[in-house]
Amino acid sequence: NEYKSYLSLKMSYSRSDLYTYAMLYLSYFMSYLSRKNILYTAPYLIRDGIFSKAQLGSSQSLFSITYAISKLSANILTDWLDPVTMLTCGLFTTGGVNLLAGVMGSPDYLPYLWSLNGLSCGLCWPPITKILVTKVPVQNRGKLWSIISSSMNTASVLCPLIIARCVNVSWNLAFLLPGIAIVLLGILIYATISTEKERVPEEKNVKRDDKPSTSTSVPFNYREVLNSTVLLLSSAYCLHTFAVIAMATWGQLYYVNKYHVNIEDTGTLLMAFELGGFIGSTVSGFLSDYITKNMTGVVECSPRALVSFGNAVTAWVACSVAVYLDSMTLDHGLAFGFGFGCFGAISMYGLMGRELVPAQYGGSVSAVICLASQVGGFFAGVPLSYLPDNGQVLGVLALAGIGNVGILAVMCFVQRVKTKVE
Repeated sequence: NEYKSYLSLKMSYSRSDLYTYAMLYLSYFMSYLSRKNILYTAPYLIRDGIFSKAQLGSSQSLFSITYAISKLSANILTDWLDPVTMLTCGLFTTGGVNLLAGVMGSPDYLPYLWSLNGLSCGLCWPPITKILVTKVPVQNRGKLWSIISSSMNTASVLCPLIIARCVNVSWNLAFLLPGIAIVLLGILIYATISTEKERVPEEKNVKRDDKPSTSTSVPFNYREVLNSTVLLLSSAYCLHTFAVIAMATWGQLYYVNKYHVNIEDTGTLLMAFELGGFIGSTVSGFLSDYITKNMTGVVECSPRALVSFGNAVTAWVACSVAVYLDSMTLDHGLAFGFGFGCFGAISMYGLMGRELVPAQYGGSVSAVICLASQVGGFFAGVPLSYLPDNGQVLGVLALAGIGNVGILAVMCFVQRVKTKVE
């Protein structure tokens, strides 16, 4: 039977598909490296007295504002524009901003350049998700989505090591090297990747020659895009993004003040946080797919929401315990658990945004929840820079964790949200 033979391919991938997914992974890896480099360079600049906490907070908040605007627009534009072209534009412009930051003689310009970098980086993730939901069937989507999104943790694990080597020569290298690499990657992707493949059918009544609809005749429905589920999901995404960016922005300074050690000695703590995020993101994708395939009818809500709830509890417990501990060794384990929970939940939010509403509203809902996430990013910047004691950061994150657990509990056990698109 021809159709059964075609369905059997859904669990396998051609060399072309694997190459595409590898390039998507590298794209987000480089995009993330090219915006995290300022966070790991700043502590050295602050130590040397040529940068301040206020400038670091301004850089993060300005980035979050422009990133939100860019990502909001890009999520909507993916319904009309070629995703590969959009991704290439994002990589080129991100590389250009980093090169410009690298040739500047003073770090005083970094807050302004990082606002431009937000516009550039916002063009990278939306086309990646568009390619994924077009090419990958729902029962495998969680795995690939989480694996590719975990590239941000890989970048964050390697970033402190790369930055430490660069600043020994010059802080400018921390921006020049990623800038060159991401421009070269953009050229490679534009020359080798095509999205002109048929969409894999996901239901038995879908014919083999069916293609994804690009019709824009469906009337826009604000009730679908701004329903209570989307607003709850947006709130959870906002709080988790706040937690992750606060840890990345202020984590090193917090541990330096807490244990009175050098900046280099705190790198392993943030690496534990990002390593936990990598594992949490990957495990969440595989676990949510497993529940989708094997526990239909047993689980009464979206598997992605249930996995996110478990991750939120993990992150909150780890952060709350860390507030009362004074052991650098144990802090490594807690940082790992905090990263596992935060990134495990975040890896599911974007996918949930596209699956919890009818397909024609997926891009708009993704835009809404991504905008909400960057509100969290903004408050992790300037507002936290005014805390008189960096040690208060973990207390604030623990409070945010309580909010996350409550929101996801409502989604899972009160609303019992369900997937509306396959």
